[in-house]
Amino acid sequence: MATPFLSIVIPVLNREKIVVRTLDSVAAQSLDDFELIVVDNGSTDNTRQVVAVWIENHPKILARLVEEPEKGAARARNRGLDEAKGEWTMFFDSDDTMSPDLVEEIRLNADRADIVAWNVTIHQLDGTSIRQKSFAKRVLFHTIFNGNFATQRYAALTSLFRKSGGWNAILRGWDDTELGVRLALSSPAIRLLKGTKVDVYAQEESITGICHSADTAKWEDALAVMKEHLKAAGARKAVKWIDLRRAILAGQYHAEGDAAEGQRLISAVLADLKSKRWLYRFACRYTAARHRGAARLLGWLC
Repeated sequence: MATPFLSIVIPVLNREKIVVRTLDSVAAQSLDDFELIVVDNGSTDNTRQVVAVWIENHPKILARLVEEPEKGAARARNRGLDEAKGEWTMFFDSDDTMSPDLVEEIRLNADRADIVAWNVTIHQLDGTSIRQKSFAKRVLFHTIFNGNFATQRYAALTSLFRKSGGWNAILRGWDDTELGVRLALSSPAIRLLKGTKVDVYAQEESITGICHSADTAKWEDALAVMKEHLKAAGARKAVKWIDLRRAILAGQYHAEGDAAEGQRLISAVLADLKSKRWLYRFACRYTAARHRGAARLLGWLC
């Protein structure tokens, strides 16, 4: 059997009611030069059975269901990366859908790129939708502040994922951004597809949740790891962007009603700085007042 062009890795955990929608969007692709790897991460509902039946009912699709007993989406994705046989790999979430031409568009652009990226539409819990753009320029900036490498927004050479070290399973949040920083530091050639290629559906049990101050270490640990990567690479400007992101996070703590955690974090940020402390104080206060766009407003001043 010929090696597939693309490996699509989908981790699942208790998604029996919605995973078929995602799998059906994979089956609807106009180009079938891919393999589908579904990684069950210890589901306690009927997810495994639902996926197994779906695979049985789609014999023309090169698909398999594997298990990763150690909990965590990053571990499940790494298991999928270990299994991947495609030249390219795309990680996808089990509650989202892809446009029918996505695989074909990736294939058409792959010869000129290390990464192919696209825009997504996020359908929020309140019924509204927002469009998130991907960027091929100022990649580190947009990775740190705009989630440029959110899981469902790009595909990359499998060798690039492996060379970059895969997913950091120690982190409990922003692991996609941390991986994105490592990918960006390799200076990849990025091609952007036209239009919106993925619909992302927010879920009540989202790993990110809506309250940063409820588990501060989840976010701060990820930022600390990113900062070390950037320091080691000599990316001084990006190191300052991490500090700006920390200041914005402190402002988010304040906005969520946890002034003590907000003050703790902004004090730690200021202690790490030798100049322009006013800028980071302003970013914190601006965000605490529930204003958006501090990074766009201040990032060029760092």
